[in-house]
Amino acid sequence: MKLKNKGKRIFFLTLFAIPVLLLFHSCASKPPQILQLTWNIYAYRDRINSVSYEALSLFLNLNDPDGIDDIEKIYLINDTKELFWKLDDTNWIKKKVGSATWIGSNKIVTTDRNMFPRGNYRIMVYDLGGNSAETSLSVDTPIIKIARIIFPTATIKGTMITLNERGNRVTGPQIWIYQDKKFIMSYPFKNRKIQVESLIKNKQLLANGFEFELYSYSPRYKIHLLTGPFYFERATTNTP
Repeated sequence: MKLKNKGKRIFFLTLFAIPVLLLFHSCASKPPQILQLTWNIYAYRDRINSVSYEALSLFLNLNDPDGIDDIEKIYLINDTKELFWKLDDTNWIKKKVGSATWIGSNKIVTTDRNMFPRGNYRIMVYDLGGNSAETSLSVDTPIIKIARIIFPTATIKGTMITLNERGNRVTGPQIWIYQDKKFIMSYPFKNRKIQVESLIKNKQLLANGFEFELYSYSPRYKIHLLTGPFYFERATTNTP
């Protein structure tokens, strides 16, 4: 998000002041902990609007002595460019991997859906008690001309989803599955095909249909690719 000139200085001064202001009533709680960080720049193809742009995927392995549900919000801040993004339970993905809890988003984008700004960022994690933890991130990947990328696509025939690479051989292809805009699970392609029944065995709630995106890595363009959405809807038969 780009701050407008009016009020941008106030925002950044306020953001610095928040931990101090809340110190007096947060003594009873303990601050969150940032254990690990993972990130990637994606080339994203929006099939609905027929546009392609960069997106940042950012996930934090977080812990909070007061419980993981005490985590309230995450800020990603570029002080030089005066940009910030806010993640909370309205737009983040929370994933449990073993004993670790990862919180973040695959679709951190600029308002103009353009190149994601390279540079140094601060990451601030706040809990409900006002306690915070901070780490840094340097986004320094090479800039790719997104318009030249050939994105894979998917063909749905019956209950079979087939990956079509269209001359751009990719590695590690998966589908990322959503329902009601909520992330449900990821699932790998085997021999470039996925049988929907195997998905339903893992998550019965997918039986009536779901939305999905294609994820992969392109050695040709040296960038992660994400394209979607695609939709699977189970055909119904009306009995007279």
